[in-house]
Amino acid sequence: MNREMLSFGVYVLSNPFRNERDEYLPIPFPDEVEKWVLSEKGKKRDVVLLALLFHYAWEGNEKKWKRLLERTRGDGVYREVKEMVRARMEMVAKKREYDGKLPDIGINDVLRKVMEFRKALDEIKGVSTAIREVKAKVWEANFMNIHAWRRRPGVDDLRDFWRGWMAGNVVVLGERGTGKELVVKAIAAGSVLFPGKFSTINCSHLKNEDALADLFGAKEGAYTGLNYNRMGIVAECNFGIIFLDEVADLEERVQRMLLRTIERGEYCRMGEKEKVRKVLLRLISATNKGLDSLTGDFRDRIRSLEIKIPPLRERKEDIEPILIEKYEGEKNLREKLHRVLEETEGYPWPGNVRELDACFSHYLSTGRIELWEEGWREKKMERKELKERGIRVLIEEGYTMEDIQRLVCRTAVEVYGKRKVAAEKLGISLPTLRKYLNEST
Repeated sequence: MNREMLSFGVYVLSNPFRNERDEYLPIPFPDEVEKWVLSEKGKKRDVVLLALLFHYAWEGNEKKWKRLLERTRGDGVYREVKEMVRARMEMVAKKREYDGKLPDIGINDVLRKVMEFRKALDEIKGVSTAIREVKAKVWEANFMNIHAWRRRPGVDDLRDFWRGWMAGNVVVLGERGTGKELVVKAIAAGSVLFPGKFSTINCSHLKNEDALADLFGAKEGAYTGLNYNRMGIVAECNFGIIFLDEVADLEERVQRMLLRTIERGEYCRMGEKEKVRKVLLRLISATNKGLDSLTGDFRDRIRSLEIKIPPLRERKEDIEPILIEKYEGEKNLREKLHRVLEETEGYPWPGNVRELDACFSHYLSTGRIELWEEGWREKKMERKELKERGIRVLIEEGYTMEDIQRLVCRTAVEVYGKRKVAAEKLGISLPTLRKYLNEST
């Protein structure tokens, strides 16, 4: 029974978006686990108790985790969790040379963060493998991966989970409209070590003294018209998170100023260079332009982890589920959805999920399908006519079905560069592709 309970714990604390979690499918139900932890003692019982609390929080069942906490009030394992979280915070603070007072974070704070994290993750829509991978990385941006060393996790791994909270800076990449802000909010929601304020900064606006004062604060008289001491976002977000939106637009001067804050937790208010202030925060950045415009040191410091959200055209299996979930309850939804999907077949969705939502919403209101890419319908008709004309020419030239298959296979290899990719795109096996290529030589 102990082994089964431990497997339950490993399952609960494993990344739910990674396949290795499925090796530990829980045999006992949560109610059975609760009965067991209330009747047992020892290290195994302690780690399973914590895992059960995590499970209740992950499922959004606040009533159950609060009831279980009440029934195990005074349990030493909760003091241990608080100490483990504090030890992790002290490690992060030491690395960043922060010597100020640290916040107290207990089991209630952790469980509330877990619950908020799950809600935020559910806002990232899609069923594709690509979106599952994005969610897996968002999990790993906050929680320790107990499968990291490729061995069978045990009691010590489950205990270590509670001291392995992630604190690194994260970069989110993706085209406009892919949902970068939702990913950022999910990372922030699950950042156990940073319970403070969350603030967003549009980096393209950090170009004048007033904007810099917004970020770092300013001493009275630092610039014309400032007749008070200005605190600044960096100070307000101590033990919190700053979201650098459009980070690729950040000027080099501001990168240097922020680099000091990232590396040593130091900053100065404008007009106050003689006084160095300390802060401990986490940075999450996002851009649709890539990071090449940033200096090497700054780029390396802001991306302990990089999460790339693929465009909608690369995960078209997400289109229908996204719309069905958002517009559930709409009359004749399936019929309307079929009409839009048929009309937009092959469309690349340059505005991604944002454009998809706008397009469908407009259709529901007006009955018209409006797309952001001008002339796409005309191009689609031209391609269709060319395709039909090309097939007609081949038939008129006397090509047999086998001739056409060989031609298609050879052309696919030329277009995609690799036989394996060409076979996947054509929907045939690699041996079949090779058969036609060999016949054509």
